[in-house]
Amino acid sequence: MSSTDQFCGASVLPCPEPSARSGPASLAEIAAHVHTVNRDTGLSTDFLNQYNELSMLLDLAADDPDLLEELEDWAPRSYQEHFAASGFKDWALVVDAYGLCPPFIRAEFDAAINVLNSVATAGVHTLLTAASAGEDIGPATVHALAAEVQAAIIHASGLINGSNTLGSQAQVDTLFARAQAELSGSATHDRAAPQAEPASAEAADTATDGPGAADDELLDQDAIDALFD
Repeated sequence: MSSTDQFCGASVLPCPEPSARSGPASLAEIAAHVHTVNRDTGLSTDFLNQYNELSMLLDLAADDPDLLEELEDWAPRSYQEHFAASGFKDWALVVDAYGLCPPFIRAEFDAAINVLNSVATAGVHTLLTAASAGEDIGPATVHALAAEVQAAIIHASGLINGSNTLGSQAQVDTLFARAQAELSGSATHDRAAPQAEPASAEAADTATDGPGAADDELLDQDAIDALFD
C-alpha cells in the first residue's frame, strides 16, 4: 500500500482523486514532472504556504487586533493533509515524492516541522487566551511571534531546498534566538512601558552597530528571497 493510500484510508479529510498519470517511480522523474518538488530532497516549499499565511496574518493583527479572531480556526496540517486539500492536480505525486525523500533528510525536515508546529500553535494559543481574557496585547508581542514563525519557516525552507540555500547553522540559530528573546520580553515591555517613545533612528543605528552585531550577521535579503523562488 502506498503512502497516499495509507493516508486516504486514515484521514478524516476527503481525498480528491489524484490526476491520471503513468506512475513515475523515481524522485528525478517526479521532480521533472512537478517543478515545485526539489529533485534532491523530494520536498516542496509549497507545504510552507500555510505557515507563511499565518506569519502574514500575525503581522496584520499586530496593527489590527480584531484580526486575531482569524487565528481561531488555524491549525497546522500534515504534509499529506496540506496537499490533499490544496486542489493541486498532482498532489499525489508530491506526497509520493515526500515518501522518496532520503530518510536522513526527511527525519531532519520532520523534526523542523515539529518545532514549527509547536512554535505556531503555542504562540497562537497564548495570544487567543490573552485576547479572550481581555488583556491588552501589544503589537510587539504579535510581531515577535510572527518573527519566530518566520525564522522556523526559513529553517524548514533550507532543508527543503538543500542546506546550502541557507547561511551557516549559527545564522539559523541566531534567527531563533532573536525571535524567542523578543517574544519572551515583548509582553513585559508592553505592560511596563505602554507610553514609551519609539527609539530614534540614531539610537537604532547605534544599537545595530554595537558589540555582537557582526558576530550574528543574518542572511541577506537575497538569500531569504531565494528560498521561495
